[in-house]
Amino acid sequence: MALKLLEVDSDVLYNTILQSMEIMTGEPLYPGDERRIFTEAMVQIVVAIANACNTACNNKMLRYAEGDTLDALGERMGVERLPAVAAKADFQFTLTGEQSFDVTVPAGTMITTDGDIYFATDEELTIPAGDTEGTISASCTEAGAAGNDYTIGSIAQLVDSVAYVLKAQNTTVSSGGSDEEEDDDFRERIKLANSTFSTAGPAKAYQYFAKSADTSIIDVAVDSPSACVVNLYILCTGGTLPSAEILQKVTDICSADDVRPLTDRVTALAPTAVPYNITLKYYTTAEDEADCIETIEGEGGAIDQFKEWQSESLGRDINPDKLLMYCISPISGTGCIRAEITSPVVTSVGAFEVAQAGTVTVTHEVVSE
Repeated sequence: MALKLLEVDSDVLYNTILQSMEIMTGEPLYPGDERRIFTEAMVQIVVAIANACNTACNNKMLRYAEGDTLDALGERMGVERLPAVAAKADFQFTLTGEQSFDVTVPAGTMITTDGDIYFATDEELTIPAGDTEGTISASCTEAGAAGNDYTIGSIAQLVDSVAYVLKAQNTTVSSGGSDEEEDDDFRERIKLANSTFSTAGPAKAYQYFAKSADTSIIDVAVDSPSACVVNLYILCTGGTLPSAEILQKVTDICSADDVRPLTDRVTALAPTAVPYNITLKYYTTAEDEADCIETIEGEGGAIDQFKEWQSESLGRDINPDKLLMYCISPISGTGCIRAEITSPVVTSVGAFEVAQAGTVTVTHEVVSE
C-alpha cells in the first residue's frame, strides 16, 4: 500500500478549507453562500493535486516505483531491466532429393506454425552435395515467451521459398523465450544490487547475478558445501526446472572474473523435484455448484493457484492447508462449503528442492447448507 504523504480525504480537506475561509472572512459561511459554493468546487481540485503529489512522491521510492521511474532508479545502481528474449528451436531442412552441388538455405529463412508465430534461421545453412537434410537453429521473430513450447514437428510451414528445399520442421521443442522483466522482479534485483559491491562473494550477490542471467529465473538458492565451492540452485517460472541453456547462462555470468571471488568455483544446478499428487473432494450447494466448479477447478482457480504458490519458491514445504484456504476462501468467485484433502499431506521440502504437482483427482458433491 502506497504511503499517504498528503491528505486526500475530501471531507477532511473540505472542513479544513471551509474553516480557513470562515477565519479569513470573519463570519460563518452558510449553505447557499457563494463563497461556500466556491469552497466546495475548490476541494475537488485540491484532492486531485494531492493525489498527483502522492503518486509522484511514491514513485520516487524503490518500493512503489513503476515503469520508466523504476528504470531510472535502477540506473543509479547500475542495474538495467532485462529485455525480452526470443525462443529458439532446431530445424531440419529436407531437400527434394540428392543434389550434385551444395544447397544453401539463407540466414533469416522463415518457418511458421499457423501464420501467427514465425521463426527465422539464425545462420546460413549449407547442405553438402549428396546429402538430403541439414539442421540449423532458428529464433522466434517475436521476443518473449509466446514462442515457447511448440512441440516437435509443429512448426513446419516454410514461408520463404528456397530452391531444392522440399520442407522444414522443428526437431526440438521451442524454448528459452522470456518476456521483458516485470517491475516486481526488477525491483527485487535492484534491492540485491547493494550486495554486489562487496568482493567477499555474499549469497545475495550470487542471487543478484544469477537472476540477471534470464528473466525466467524466479528463485535462487546458494550453497557452499565446502571452502571455495559455490553451488547455485535455479528455479524458473511456473516452478519448472532450468534447462541446460539457462544453467550455462548462470554459470557464465556468475563465473566471470569481475563477479566471483578469485578462489570460488561456481556451479549452477537444477533443484531436486519433490513430487506430490492432489486428491480433493469438495462440497457445494446446488445453487452455487456451477460457480464453485469454475472457482476451484477452472483455469486460474483454487487448484491452479495452489500449484503456482507451492512451486514458486525453493524450500517451500508442501502445505495442504493452503489448498483448503483457496477452496473455501477464494480470492474471487464462490468457494466451497468444505473440502476433504486426501493428498498432499504436510511434507518438508529441503532448501535446494521444489515441490512439483503430479496427478490431480478432483470430485465434488452437492449438499444442502
